[in-house]
Amino acid sequence: MNDIQAGDIVIGTLPIHIAEQVCAKKATFYFLSVNVSQEQRGQELTSEQLVQQGCSIQPYYIQKL
Repeated sequence: MNDIQAGDIVIGTLPIHIAEQVCAKKATFYFLSVNVSQEQRGQELTSEQLVQQGCSIQPYYIQKL
């Protein structure tokens, strides 16, 4: 987290409090939205599986109130 600076781009599936810290540092956060079945949870997915399941990358700005 200490390496993230203003203007950086962070892509992933972060816990909300970590994503908020990214945004507070003026970095851009993109959430990796993955639709996984119950059987796939905890497993590595191939790029083909991600495409088949409609995976998307969506920008978010999170601010703690």
